[in-house]
Amino acid sequence: MHPVKFVFLIIIGHVIAVNNGENICSDVKAATCCAKIRPLENGQKKPAELTPPTKQKNRSRKYELQILKKQNENFSIHNNELGESIGQLNATVQTLRENISKIERYVDQQWNSEIEKTELRLQQKYDINCGESLKRQIKIDQLEKEIKTLKSRNERLNISLSSNKQKIEDLKSQLDVKNKALHEFQVKPKKFDKFTYCNNLSTGIHDIEIDEISSITARCNNDIAGGNWMVILNRFDGSENFTRSWNEFRMGFGNLNGEFFIGLDHLHRITNSQQFELYVEYKYFDGIKGFARYDNFRIGNENTGYVLKSLGAFYGSNIDDLMTSNNLNQKFTTYDKDNNKDYRNCAQTFKGAWWFGFCRGPNPLAQYSRNARSSELSSMSWNGFNPIRSILMLIRPKQ
Repeated sequence: MHPVKFVFLIIIGHVIAVNNGENICSDVKAATCCAKIRPLENGQKKPAELTPPTKQKNRSRKYELQILKKQNENFSIHNNELGESIGQLNATVQTLRENISKIERYVDQQWNSEIEKTELRLQQKYDINCGESLKRQIKIDQLEKEIKTLKSRNERLNISLSSNKQKIEDLKSQLDVKNKALHEFQVKPKKFDKFTYCNNLSTGIHDIEIDEISSITARCNNDIAGGNWMVILNRFDGSENFTRSWNEFRMGFGNLNGEFFIGLDHLHRITNSQQFELYVEYKYFDGIKGFARYDNFRIGNENTGYVLKSLGAFYGSNIDDLMTSNNLNQKFTTYDKDNNKDYRNCAQTFKGAWWFGFCRGPNPLAQYSRNARSSELSSMSWNGFNPIRSILMLIRPKQ
């Protein structure tokens, strides 16, 4: 308890005692005063009245008492205000505690939320990384398999290379022999009449020497126009595709027992060895046959575009010589090599390679038509645009 408050309570106790007629004097000096204010006991005489100094002291004490009361009241007021302030502070503290609690809960929620989000992102990244790792592993496995396959293929290629090296050596030896023969042939030209081609050979397939250093497998025909013919083109059922590239026409293609073309390169080498006749036999869908015959057929090499250099004298079932008027001195044209003079690629327009000039004349290498009523300008034909069922082109040395 506060010291001032304690003193104040002692003084209040004394005042209450005086009012009740009790003796509040505790020492000898106050005995006289106590005696004067104590109630008279039985048989006691009324004391004499107080002297002026005593009254003065009483007034002083009353004044002090009033001051103490005033101070007590002030203390009470301050104490009440202090109590109210403490109560307000307690309320503020409680509010702060509640706010702190709310903040802590909010922070915990946000923290937990961020932790969950972070864990989710980490899990997603982990899953992605795992997926990427799996993909990489699969890719690595595939590459390893490919490497094994390539190694195996490389081993086979090495084996094949060794075999091919031996073949190359053999071919070099053969080439040396042929080069030697060619040199002798160039130094001492020989007559080509020793190469009889299909002369006196039966109808069928034969290996035929075409010059000093090479031979080809060709089909001979001994049944038409006196025989001894070598077949260079045969078409009769549409079983072979004649929409071919420049390189294919250069090398030749097809089946010697069916439809085929002998090849421009062979044709150049053969027709430049000596004078050759050309015989063309064609058949319409109504069974009527036609023919065209030339006595000096010859073409140039690839550097000239296999130009049709010569045809010679014409004889045939048709009065008009369409080949001489349209194809002589023209280069060979295919869909991928345009050598004709027309603004169009005739091989593309009329679906057939030939010695085109201005997309007119015979078109024996065009698409095969299976009926006579075809109105397609790209149908296989010889005289104009009338479709034909079959065609044979043959050559033999001039007799």
